[in-house]
Amino acid sequence: MMTEVQGHVAGPVVSGPTHETADIDGRHVWGTAAGLAATIVLAGFMAAGAIALIGSMIGRPLAPINPPPTQMPSPPLQSAPTLDLRALRAEKHALLSQYAWIDRAHGVVRIPIERAMSLLIARGEKARR
Repeated sequence: MMTEVQGHVAGPVVSGPTHETADIDGRHVWGTAAGLAATIVLAGFMAAGAIALIGSMIGRPLAPINPPPTQMPSPPLQSAPTLDLRALRAEKHALLSQYAWIDRAHGVVRIPIERAMSLLIARGEKARR
């Protein structure tokens, strides 16, 4: 049935619901939410029961979590960093500038870096293979 008001035609008069009926049913949404809440509460009770059961099985209450220390210990620092750096550089320089056996049984030796570079240059393309 159509109605006409001052020359305009109004839409049809609707007697049923004025929304889509294929939307999500609110009862199902609330039912799912209630089911989730019940599951969470049940899981909490089950966890508390499991903790109590384990405590009774071992014959004592479970150990509490240790509180954090009131003051953290300071990290160990170098007492003389300049001297330590100087010693490290001397050690590395000795490794790069001296001959030494690495594995005498297999004939592996360490040679100074300058000598190694000059050997590579002298061998040229053959050294890359």
